[in-house]
Amino acid sequence: SSYCPNLRGQLLLLRLAREHRDIADDYTWMQAFLERGAVASVLLYLDLYNEGVFGRGPNGVDAWHIGRQLAAYAQRSPELNSELQTRYESIGDGPGRKVLEQFFGEAAGENDIIAMVKKYAATKQPYDGQMHRALEAGATEKVPIGEDSNAYNVYPAPVGELRKALFGMLYGSPTEAAIARRCLEEIDELRDEHGIAADDGRHPDVMSERPWPPEAKT
Repeated sequence: SSYCPNLRGQLLLLRLAREHRDIADDYTWMQAFLERGAVASVLLYLDLYNEGVFGRGPNGVDAWHIGRQLAAYAQRSPELNSELQTRYESIGDGPGRKVLEQFFGEAAGENDIIAMVKKYAATKQPYDGQMHRALEAGATEKVPIGEDSNAYNVYPAPVGELRKALFGMLYGSPTEAAIARRCLEEIDELRDEHGIAADDGRHPDVMSERPWPPEAKT
């Protein structure tokens, strides 16, 4: 398929995936879509996974593996990052949502985390381990110790805008506020552990003249 013109190749892959699932296993299908390197192909694959065309049965590829693959591709494509965030905002509560949240757990940016908070609040889902992984991905930077090493050093990433946005959400709906507060508390714990990035303040939004934590009111 990599030799087909882009649109023709995408349409061919889509037809084959819907009509001839028997010609390859789930992992091979995933590689066929993602390795094309086109944002449209990635989104097509995500749609098929969300519909249940892929990911079913004992040998179905799971959301965690897809999320890791997406993170690897998104490192090289700001456009893909943006499209995946947009897709997350509109996707329902199905398999595709799990894939994207696994992706955020590998490579979340500030906007991704805010989108997750809003999605969790809208679906009445409490803060969980997946949200924590997304926060850790956004609030820290992992730098490999050596070129071929699996060990890495962890450094603080700038989260000033993220903390300011989360702080503003404390004064929204009670459900959203509860998740946003937990996120702020978890970011503070990560900062205690790994330090504070240059130019990041201690207060999320000092100009608001509201206390943080709220118990600090005098």
